[in-house]
Amino acid sequence: MLRWIAAATFSLLATQAAAATLYVNPGGTGGCFSSVQAAVDAAGNRDVIDIAAGTCVGSVSVLGFTRLTLQGAGAGSTILQGPLGILHVSSGDVVVQGVTLSDSERAILVSTGKLTLRDSTITGNTGAAVECAKGTRVTIEDCLIAGNGESLFYDAAVGGRGAVTIVRSEIRDNQSHGVTAEGKVTIVDSVIRGNGNTGVRVNVATITGSTISGNGVSFPSGGVSIGLDASRGGSAKISNTTISGNAGVGLVVFDRYGAVLDHVTIAGNTQPLPGATTGGLQTLSKRVVLRRTVMADNLPTDCATPSEFSAGHIRLAGVNLIETPGDCVTAGQAPLTVDPVLGPL
Repeated sequence: MLRWIAAATFSLLATQAAAATLYVNPGGTGGCFSSVQAAVDAAGNRDVIDIAAGTCVGSVSVLGFTRLTLQGAGAGSTILQGPLGILHVSSGDVVVQGVTLSDSERAILVSTGKLTLRDSTITGNTGAAVECAKGTRVTIEDCLIAGNGESLFYDAAVGGRGAVTIVRSEIRDNQSHGVTAEGKVTIVDSVIRGNGNTGVRVNVATITGSTISGNGVSFPSGGVSIGLDASRGGSAKISNTTISGNAGVGLVVFDRYGAVLDHVTIAGNTQPLPGATTGGLQTLSKRVVLRRTVMADNLPTDCATPSEFSAGHIRLAGVNLIETPGDCVTAGQAPLTVDPVLGPL
């Protein structure tokens, strides 16, 4: 046992010692690489590529690393650009931090493997900011994703079929949807606002401590939509979150899907389309639960359960407030139906 521990410790220390830092600056001076791709080609597992302030133009493909870190001098200082795509992760575990990715067709594609993006900005790309394939994992922390176009395949600033985690980030003012993902999505302490279409479109999601507001700028498609694929089914847990000021329905839950809302405010959403019955919560599902939730100031009403579906769509647990229930069918404790006199959200 002692020999095994000693051997494992030696192996770990050798791995750590072998890791190196490679340097990139746009001019290639001082013994540095002149392009990020050249540094990637020369790097080994667990190496760090340090990219100086300035603009680096050229696509970067990362393949076959156990772990590789690309670190810039800070978003706005280190700028990565590429005509068709900036970063392609096709295997391994890649960390990117302190950069701006801009002025490309698609900023990031993760076809296999894992990507962590920290303290970075993605802006001014005509296609997707981040696109991930089935089975991949993408984590976005403390980032700004703003002013991008629509995805090549998924119509979203952040989208795809992989698992996506978004933490303390802002996704705003993108031309199409904010987040569209067929895989599992986790959104924590983030803001998704001012996007052209729906703020969040998912099958399976956990949304906590976040604000989803002012989406549907180009088309009134609303704040959050649960249920991309009618044949699959899924569910969402939404807590301590505000869904407000969206053009379209604040929250839609489709058939075969479910949602549990706890300490959620759905307010000030407006569905302007002819024949609309609600701007707050619309559910075609029988698996929606509300706990300590407020729905108010939505137009034309706060809640709707289409008449072609059977009763019992929304189960109310504890105290909930639905200012104008409309044709909403509920079970459990009756909601309060008063004006909560909400201020700006």
